[in-house]
Amino acid sequence: PEREAIVWNEMRFSYGQLNGLSNRVANALVEMGIGRGDKVALSCPNLPFFPIVYYGILKAGAAVVPLNVLFKPREVAYHLQDSDAKAVFVFEGTPELPLAKCVKEGFDQVDSCENLIVMTIDPTAPCMFDDCKTLTQITYDKPETFETVATKPEDTCAILYTSGTTGQPKGAELTHLNLVTNITTTYGIHLPVLDFTDGKQKTVLITLPLFHTTGQTVQMNTNMYAGNRVVLLPRFDPLTILQTMEKEKINFWVGVPTMYWALLKYVEDHGFDLKTIAENMKVCTSGGAPMPVEVMKAFERVFGVRVLEGYGLS
Repeated sequence: PEREAIVWNEMRFSYGQLNGLSNRVANALVEMGIGRGDKVALSCPNLPFFPIVYYGILKAGAAVVPLNVLFKPREVAYHLQDSDAKAVFVFEGTPELPLAKCVKEGFDQVDSCENLIVMTIDPTAPCMFDDCKTLTQITYDKPETFETVATKPEDTCAILYTSGTTGQPKGAELTHLNLVTNITTTYGIHLPVLDFTDGKQKTVLITLPLFHTTGQTVQMNTNMYAGNRVVLLPRFDPLTILQTMEKEKINFWVGVPTMYWALLKYVEDHGFDLKTIAENMKVCTSGGAPMPVEVMKAFERVFGVRVLEGYGLS
């Protein structure tokens, strides 16, 4: 429990703290009458709020419906309505991305979704809407213990929306068994390159959005299962990524081909010293689009690590 679980900037949450905070969320959901079989939406960039609320929803026996943070109000309304979400948690946002304002507009159009909870950067801040509550308001007086609701393997765990070629996006209902097998398989793929004798906790860097299946399952859930450290970055910036890889001694990273190209270009243009990164990086994975062979070979040569290509579906 004292080992680090989530790292964001200078904020560090241990596994014990993450568990306690998620238990508070679960207790608050039960008080709202939300439990096994219910759906709860979550709109949040790569911030500690995401895993805290995500696991709180699962502990309560409900299913998580992660929303794309770039959705417009009508898209938010569609997803809340279609998934039959009873509540939605939303990060307050920034001047460039007024997330809560946008989600509130969509929420107001859906009668079946009864609760909107705003996650504020300042935990003591009041809610920006008169008719809603903040995460602090619903959790401050809740205990940090919770008996996780027992679910069946075939119960829905997460609903990930995926847009087909025609019509509206469709919710892929992933069961607990779907996700557990996905996680254990992904974990198994990493085993050949891990040294279990060094006694060191391994570290993953997540730059892909947590609302998407890759960031959420292949990275966050798999590394939580492994007991690793999860370092979160909300937006892609080559220098920030390289500095984070160096500072946090990152072992695993997943990116799309354009991210690999951008890192290579930055190193080439600015002569960034990769010694520390190369010493610690064990597995780099690419997905989302086919990786150009020349980019893959250049990255392997410059960073000293093989790039694995992954392919999957929501």
